[in-house]
Amino acid sequence: MDYYVKELADKRAVLVAEDGYTLGEFPSVSVAYLTCCEECHAKPSYVEHYYSYLDGTSDKMESTYM
Repeated sequence: MDYYVKELADKRAVLVAEDGYTLGEFPSVSVAYLTCCEECHAKPSYVEHYYSYLDGTSDKMESTYM
């Protein structure tokens, strides 16, 4: 079975099986990655990092697009 790590907006992470079942929630991507290696005896296929183009912009810049 394949696994992947998905980073959430608050920098926590979840470990997800290939069928979409969430196996656990962790305080960071690195903890989820290590847990997958140790408990599932497999490296995650990929790590899905959270990204939002609005996180790094100021309120003034965001309002110009509305």
